[in-house]
Amino acid sequence: MKNCNVSFVITILLGFICLLSCGQPAPPPPSAPAPVTRPPYLCVLCVDDKRIDILDLEQKGKLVKSIQLPSVPGLMRVSPLAANLAITDNTGIIRILASDLEHPQKFTLGFAPADVGFVTHKIWLLSDSVKNQLIAFSIVDNKTLKTIATPAGPGAYVTRTNRETTLVYLACIKAKQLAEIDIHSQGIIRSMNLPGTPGEMLLDEINKNTVYMTLPDEGKLIRINLSSFAIDATLDLVPGARYLAADSTFSKLYISLPPASKGAAGSIAVIKLPELGRIIPDPITDPRLTDPGHLLVFDAILNSPALYVCNPSSNYLALVDLNSYKVVQTITTGKKPLWLGYLPGQENK
Repeated sequence: MKNCNVSFVITILLGFICLLSCGQPAPPPPSAPAPVTRPPYLCVLCVDDKRIDILDLEQKGKLVKSIQLPSVPGLMRVSPLAANLAITDNTGIIRILASDLEHPQKFTLGFAPADVGFVTHKIWLLSDSVKNQLIAFSIVDNKTLKTIATPAGPGAYVTRTNRETTLVYLACIKAKQLAEIDIHSQGIIRSMNLPGTPGEMLLDEINKNTVYMTLPDEGKLIRINLSSFAIDATLDLVPGARYLAADSTFSKLYISLPPASKGAAGSIAVIKLPELGRIIPDPITDPRLTDPGHLLVFDAILNSPALYVCNPSSNYLALVDLNSYKVVQTITTGKKPLWLGYLPGQENK
């Protein structure tokens, strides 16, 4: 009888254990690791420190890292697809992969490019203002692909690419001309005289048929129609006005204006496009705009549209809120911040 009771208890216990194990839900499958994302970065070329400061735009310009350069830099551009940072120096160019942001790669070319632009992120264009030529250079193969003669003093330029060809609009400082060049036929299609010495250029990314150009010596802004290849509007600024930037819809243009006198602050002109009218009668002013230079507009990635402005002599960027047109912050950088570049955020898969 005792053995029978023991067997009964064991049977009940086994059944209970089976019921518990069968009634439990299956453990969930292991979840895939969350993707690692990189926030949008603002890259600041600090000439006197020979470095690039990388700032996190989602963290109010917090310094993420600094990239030391092998030589004294000239200017900086961002290639198509935000694949590379391109920096000029006295003997060639420096390349930094945006996916890496380490290990600057130096290409010695034997001249100091006046500017660097792009046909693609693999084929770069270099202005040689000594030999008066435009060079198409393969950054992948480290070799010159084409050399095109230009008017004297080739400097800044913009490019337009379609299915048939790539057109380059090259501002030539010494000749005071704008040349239209077909990269594939390797020749100048047409050229026009400019009413002054060209500074920086900006292609209207909406209609692709308009270029805005500053004339720093003359203190003017001109608008060039690329179809008629003629100036169709002029706006008086102040002498020394060089750098310009536009919002993403090309409804507003922002231009850095230098100080009017020693010890005074500079300012930012706000221009309504396309008619080149002033949105606000007086420029944006603030004592912290000590010597405004290169600038970039961000109206899609931040909570409020904003303008970042280099102030080289003060070693900081000024952040302008474009809703209020007020300077709301300064961001300390390396010495002599001259150029800005934007790298959009990305997901590292």
